[in-house]
Amino acid sequence: MKASLLRIEGGLSLVNARRIGNYYLWRREYVPATTLRGALINSLIEAGSIKELGEAASMAVAPAYPTSSAPAHVLLPAKGRKTEDFVEKKGVLSSSEDPVSSLDRKYGSQATPRVGTLVTLRGEEGDEWKFERFRPRRATVEQNVSVSKVSGAAHREMLFAYELRDLGPLWALYLGDLEVDGLEVRLGRGRNRVGTRFRVEATSTVEYPEPGEGSLAYCLSPCVPSFLGKTYFEGEYYGAVDLYSSWFTFGQDVDTPLLGGTRPSFKVLREGTLVRLRKLGEYRQLWPAGLNFLIRVDDLGSWLRKVGGEVK
Repeated sequence: MKASLLRIEGGLSLVNARRIGNYYLWRREYVPATTLRGALINSLIEAGSIKELGEAASMAVAPAYPTSSAPAHVLLPAKGRKTEDFVEKKGVLSSSEDPVSSLDRKYGSQATPRVGTLVTLRGEEGDEWKFERFRPRRATVEQNVSVSKVSGAAHREMLFAYELRDLGPLWALYLGDLEVDGLEVRLGRGRNRVGTRFRVEATSTVEYPEPGEGSLAYCLSPCVPSFLGKTYFEGEYYGAVDLYSSWFTFGQDVDTPLLGGTRPSFKVLREGTLVRLRKLGEYRQLWPAGLNFLIRVDDLGSWLRKVGGEVK
């Protein structure tokens, strides 16, 4: 299966945010698949390329990560408890060994897995890939205050702060028939104030590394083994659990009008989780929802060397 490799570049933004009081902060330093897909569809509608949402029903795009960066897995641990240097053995994801039992033997007792932490490939040394924790290119804080139209004074407790970060160029896998090369998309909270637009460029076509039964697959996005009574895959899981970044639903079924406007939330396997696949079903059905982007690679370092080299 072929996938387009996208390069996405803009500037300061606030995406994947969480709110603490009146402060809006980055939650994780990547663009979720649902956010990116919605931005692409919005730009396609504005450009007149499509007229209805149904025309983009089969469009799928994986999360957008900074160049040469991706979430760490259990076999890509930090060298110690307080360090930000990470290491991965070459070919470690092609082994048939149990990931947990082989961790100490491969990396030593000081190795500390931090599943889901965004790491950047820095090079190779012998039979190992060298990584370090990702750091944004630049960051700032923007503040806004609500002012009364009557008194001209600031409202009490109405000072808002937004953390803005520039992650640099991003890469993402795109699977769809609609042309997205050359689009400009708007991403994130406060986009009207910041005025940042992101340029999307389809740089090349790559083979999507599909997993198979019995293989050790890597979750490039959040993954859900089963949902609403349907099983998409089964296996042993080595990673962490998270909450899915929900979407707002809409419905036209007159028998279930309350579905419209609901926002479902459920537990998923966090990005960076490894899955030893025992059974593999129609996992691609949830791609449009930004879920189950499972890939089969020998190691994360070689995969990032491939896609990182393409998007730079």
